[in-house]
Amino acid sequence: MPISLVGRVTKAGYMNKTVTVSIDRMVQHERTHKLIRRTSKLLTHDERNVLREEDLVRIRSRPRKSLRKHFELDVVIKRGYEGREFDRLHPGKAAPVLTSPTELLALEREYAEMHKVSDTVPQSLESLNGKEAQETSPAQ
Repeated sequence: MPISLVGRVTKAGYMNKTVTVSIDRMVQHERTHKLIRRTSKLLTHDERNVLREEDLVRIRSRPRKSLRKHFELDVVIKRGYEGREFDRLHPGKAAPVLTSPTELLALEREYAEMHKVSDTVPQSLESLNGKEAQETSPAQ
């Protein structure tokens, strides 16, 4: 039977299809009997790269995927701030991993087309750089 744990994503976007989930637990000190917080960091498989930092998730054990990866995503319980903001702007889509300015421009163009505000989004990086150059050059 697989083990299920609840934790918070502390590192996402650095490794493809892998996130770090921190599992907190309270342990009583042997001598002082005070409660101490202990944290375990587990590498977790995220097949669709949908997790972001601060997401609260439930993970479950699975057969070993790699040397340190023994868990996979089961359920996203609560999205972190960035995920909630993306979900508000793009309902029904998983938040993408943006690796380049070109991908960010494509996403902004798609949003502008959805909401009919295409005049505010540059069509390419060159046009964006050209516009900045015109604005910063002194008038003659």
